[in-house]
Amino acid sequence: MVQRRVLTSDFVNSVQPPPEGEVWIADIKIKGFGLRLFTSSRSGKSFSIRVSDESGRSIRKTFDLYGSPVYICATAEDRFRLELGDFLDDARSWAQTEIEKLKSSTLVEDENRRDRDEVGRLVRKITFQRAAESLIAGLYGRGRSQAYKTSLFSILKYIPDRLMRRALSEITPEEMAEALVDDRINPSNMTKLRSLIVQVFKQADDFGASSSEFLEQLSNHIKQRLKADYDPYSALDVLKRQDYERVLECLEKESTPWQQALCIRLYFEVGAPLSRVMSARWAQIYDGVWYPIMPSERKYWFLSREPLSGAATELIDRINTLVLRDFGETSFLFPSAHRGADAPIASIQPMWRRALSECGLPYYPLRCFALRFRRRKTPSYFRTTIDCLGLNSEENMADLSKVLI
Repeated sequence: MVQRRVLTSDFVNSVQPPPEGEVWIADIKIKGFGLRLFTSSRSGKSFSIRVSDESGRSIRKTFDLYGSPVYICATAEDRFRLELGDFLDDARSWAQTEIEKLKSSTLVEDENRRDRDEVGRLVRKITFQRAAESLIAGLYGRGRSQAYKTSLFSILKYIPDRLMRRALSEITPEEMAEALVDDRINPSNMTKLRSLIVQVFKQADDFGASSSEFLEQLSNHIKQRLKADYDPYSALDVLKRQDYERVLECLEKESTPWQQALCIRLYFEVGAPLSRVMSARWAQIYDGVWYPIMPSERKYWFLSREPLSGAATELIDRINTLVLRDFGETSFLFPSAHRGADAPIASIQPMWRRALSECGLPYYPLRCFALRFRRRKTPSYFRTTIDCLGLNSEENMADLSKVLI
């Protein structure tokens, strides 16, 4: 129930809460501010604000009596005599400030959204050739050799001219997949080419071009073309989600060797290669983000930045507890029980086979199984982020090393 009136101290003190439910009495002086009356064994009254942001989401906040200047400045004896109406002026001042903050925040968000939409429209209009050349130039500008730059430019010749000259928004996933599945391109160049194309559209998506759906469809079309008439693991497509969940539960319950079991479990939550998960270090985790590929590793032309999900963070907390219990201080998330705490585990295959067997499933390669299950998007790649954090020098690495607990 909603009422409207000018709130006064006498009215606030005299009005009584309803026998049940809630009544909102809006203050005419300040829109969004009012008196909330509700059924309670105590006073059943409070000053609050009720406003909506641009998206229509309702925001409610309650005035804190004990943080008010009226309460803070009163003597201990006077505090016992204070009534809610005595706080009205303070509450109005508080409400005005809070509402202005919310409006200001909404305006900034709207402006940022408009700017991003405008940038996204511009990015969608640029040609694939321009986008690819800009990406390569950026990699070159971050320290790659002229020879490396030349090799990346050279593989662009495999993309048909009609696609090179087209705007990003005009290229269909089917057309690009057709260009990427070509027997005339050797496997090494094909791997580079696919990575380059994915990064072009990934970077466009980062700038607001909404390319994530394109990348997903591109992956599906490539898979369909490569699959042809034979897929040795087609049974994975018909497994139910419960089957995948059973395998994960089996891994989480495994106590010996827990390193291999939890390594596999973490692999399902991140996008990095299995070898990176197995050799993960605590020093690579900084402020809730894992950096599995570092700037010094020159053979990689991009660097992976893995924001850790809630599930991944919980797993890492558990891993940290087990590492401290069994190995003490060590550099690795999964130290080897055989090679010592200063070396990571070397294999997870025995544990993976055991987990599938215990769940009554035939053997599937871990990577194929995980790709069918993994719910995460492709991780973002930002070399500049890593460089800004100083993670490319051992001195700074030591300063920034964090154990996520």
